[in-house]
Amino acid sequence: MVTTSYHIIIADDTEAIRLLLARIAARAYPSARVSGLADGQDALDLFLDQGADLIITDNNMPRLNGLQLIHGVRAHNPHVPILMVSGYPLVELAARQAGATMFLAKPFEVDRLIAVLHALLPPN
Repeated sequence: MVTTSYHIIIADDTEAIRLLLARIAARAYPSARVSGLADGQDALDLFLDQGADLIITDNNMPRLNGLQLIHGVRAHNPHVPILMVSGYPLVELAARQAGATMFLAKPFEVDRLIAVLHALLPPN
């Protein structure tokens, strides 16, 4: 049986949150390659260059915010799962309208985030 390794992109300008999300993603998908980036433009550039199986993004970031990142990804791939994680629950509607697959408000419980990730991208 061949196991495919996922590529997960995490975009969050707060380093501690980005590292936490990366650790949780690595726990949820032990064989995945996890790329953490501090802004939406770098995340979009990486996505366009290497693709991704899942994108996790914050909204408030420099250069390109999360909503703009979602629009940019959707212009090239309408199917990749995108999870917006934000401390501003009021952005949920805008995130969904932009094309986010799911929204999770900060703070969140680790087990809840893992359940959401597995709902978006089955463990391999």
